Amino acid sequence: LAAADTDDAIIKLLSTAPGRQRDVLIRAARDRRTHGAETILLQWAAAPDEVTRLEALTALQQLGDAATVPPLIDRLLAAATAEEQAAAERAIWLCSLRRTSFAEPATPLIEAYQRGNVNERVLLLPVLGRIGGTHAAETIDAALADAQPDVRAAAVRGLANWPDATLADRLIQLARQADVPMHRVWALRGYIRVVSLPGARTAEQTVDMLQEAWKITTRDVERHLILAR
Repeated sequence: LAAADTDDAIIKLLSTAPGRQRDVLIRAARDRRTHGAETILLQWAAAPDEVTRLEALTALQQLGDAATVPPLIDRLLAAATAEEQAAAERAIWLCSLRRTSFAEPATPLIEAYQRGNVNERVLLLPVLGRIGGTHAAETIDAALADAQPDVRAAAVRGLANWPDATLADRLIQLARQADVPMHRVWALRGYIRVVSLPGARTAEQTVDMLQEAWKITTRDVERHLILAR
């Protein structure tokens, strides 16, 4: 509907609608880009019903901005399933890049990481890597040397999620030298991805970098990735 007060009506109904009606309204707010619904969506992102939580997190991926990141971090840390965790990660990543007042978009995540316990740090490192930035890189570097194996593994995932090729050298070094075989796989796949992204390199330079990856590849799945790139 094109009427001027439709979005206001959706937001009002979202406060009281039961069950599946509520979920349909959340999808409507998402599809209409109903800005102003963020506060009620954050409330439903903590609903007892998992379907509602997932619908709200998916809508916030479209509607949220940097101001919604701190409560979304709480949702990530409270995620009950891998699907919910992935939805919260994506929402944090996308919202961090919109209308931020922080010097670095990753600042709220770094603050949460610094006060978090081991389990919370494990959840935060992969999405921290997706956002990137100088302080995010410093945080991940420190985590790579952490005494906790789970933190080190999450730091590798964060590095492999990096948004550009600025840390490609670190990824290829990990792909060659990491003690844990799966860490080498994650780092190699991250390297293959980032060196293939658009940038200042020539096509020939990209091919040379992919050939470096080919030299250390031991599995067909990564060979297929390299050939596809």
